[in-house]
Amino acid sequence: MNLKISAQLRIAIINELPLFRDGTAAALTTASKHGVVAQGATTADAKRIAASLKPDLMVLACEAGADTIETIQTIVASSEPSNPSSPAITHSCP
Repeated sequence: MNLKISAQLRIAIINELPLFRDGTAAALTTASKHGVVAQGATTADAKRIAASLKPDLMVLACEAGADTIETIQTIVASSEPSNPSSPAITHSCP
């Protein structure tokens, strides 16, 4: 099945390593034509970006802070599940 996404996703990348953020942003915008609307290094950045920009997808590294899981829970709790502007969040935390 071939699915086409007609709308451009707005993506935020949170990782303490600038090289990772820049490389991920370049790969996403080149390969998928989606827009990276923000980058940050800390969980405070993640909360601020989620609240102010409301990205469709947030890629959040565990290394962003000791409270990464709590940050994810806070962002998800403050989002409305039925709201299309609620971000999907990916992480690889243990």
